[in-house]
Amino acid sequence: MSAIGDGVDWVQARVDAFTSVDFAFLLIGFAALYWVWRAIRSSSQLGPIEIAPIVCDKQDGGQAPEIEALASLLRERLAHSGFTPTIPGGVPKPDPIAALAASDIPQVGWIAQLLDALRFPQPPSFTIRVTLLRAPAGTYAPRLRYWLDGGGTPLLSTVRATTDEIAVRRLAACVFAHISQVATGAFPPWARWTSPVAVAEYFKGQEHLRAGDAAGAFEHFEAADRIETTNSLPRLQLATLTEIAAVGEREDDDEDPVLLATALGRYRAVANERPDLVEPHYRASIVAAMLVPLVRRGVNDTEIAEHAGFRDMRDSVDLIARLNREGKEQAGRTRRLLWLPSIALTHWRMRNRYELRGDARRELRQTMRLSRQCRQLRSQTDRPWRRRVRGLRVRFWYLGVRRPSCGWQAYYNAGCFFALLYRSTRDADDARRARRYLADASERAGRQLDAKWMSMRDPDLQPLRDEEVDGEAWDAFMLRLRGSALKPRANPLQPSWAA
Repeated sequence: MSAIGDGVDWVQARVDAFTSVDFAFLLIGFAALYWVWRAIRSSSQLGPIEIAPIVCDKQDGGQAPEIEALASLLRERLAHSGFTPTIPGGVPKPDPIAALAASDIPQVGWIAQLLDALRFPQPPSFTIRVTLLRAPAGTYAPRLRYWLDGGGTPLLSTVRATTDEIAVRRLAACVFAHISQVATGAFPPWARWTSPVAVAEYFKGQEHLRAGDAAGAFEHFEAADRIETTNSLPRLQLATLTEIAAVGEREDDDEDPVLLATALGRYRAVANERPDLVEPHYRASIVAAMLVPLVRRGVNDTEIAEHAGFRDMRDSVDLIARLNREGKEQAGRTRRLLWLPSIALTHWRMRNRYELRGDARRELRQTMRLSRQCRQLRSQTDRPWRRRVRGLRVRFWYLGVRRPSCGWQAYYNAGCFFALLYRSTRDADDARRARRYLADASERAGRQLDAKWMSMRDPDLQPLRDEEVDGEAWDAFMLRLRGSALKPRANPLQPSWAA
């Protein structure tokens, strides 16, 4: 106790020895550290985009175009491209420093000037000024001349089209391509665009995704990929659409192993090109695990290996071993990339707008931790006491202490874990926990959880399908979930990571 008292006395003496000048320098030091942190954070973000009122050139007779409708259409196009928020021109911007300088506080002028000199960095913002030029006599071919200011590199150009809507689409594509080249912190090299035509094709693909048209979306993403070979976003979309097409949308659809292998090959190609991107590693680990039971059923292993990119494959046993190894390696890379400082330490940059950040990153990392526990149970190499320790760890650590970081995928993996544990222990409590966590997952996921995979095809849940739990069969359990929380996905074609 005397040591603690001596420590408290030492701290109190140091605080009492501080003068007002010392406190001022301490505050300046903290402000400098915060300024550096804001500078680093703002470099990977985008500020608002202001759209100035559209100016219309004189018309040679006829009705003038609807300027407000064009401005609204432009804001809508930019919002769909991921630029949020977009604000109309003329909206007043809050300025606390100017308000402080205008106050009646004595000697506030020099304080406001000091704060203005130390203004903290902000994400780059942009302003778009558009002029609708007069069409040639006898025609209506609108031309939009725009001035994009911000980010240090202004752009002045003109777009032409046959209709107002097409002209606005082309304008939004040009703006998006230019900002991706200027705001390099918010747009990594694999997400930058050099061709507005490729951007327009990518936007059309996203429109088809929102409408549920897989074939149309695939066609436009392929066109964007052919034009913009250095951008990985179209290839990720193509891989995602291939995976969804392989799984099917109805419960009576069977998986297409060739399409699944093609999706795995696409994910692996993107992962090899961009090792710092989480999505292809994560999806490759999932697809590789889905292919293992299909290969065991006796599908054409040679064709599977060819589309997945595995060379010198000897037989189906070798292919299964490679798929298991691929899933394990890709899951390990995903966990390392989801570690908070991994991107900063290995690639010397902050996470950008196309990567998981905050709660989304923590939820996926928790999901991968539980997935690793499931993989350990699948191997069936643990002793009984180790299985029990794993069960306690999942219940009280991952789903207890770390519960705030659990999303619906973590609860689904927890259900799979206790289903696998029930296979070896035959303890009814494990089966009850598995069903409870699956019910929690379906309630949290809503329309994101694939009911077909959960009810019929996930091999980890087979022990629950084979036996009744508390007098309730598996089909009755699934029917109860469908009646309460589990619904078909509203738009199964839209990947969760897409902007």
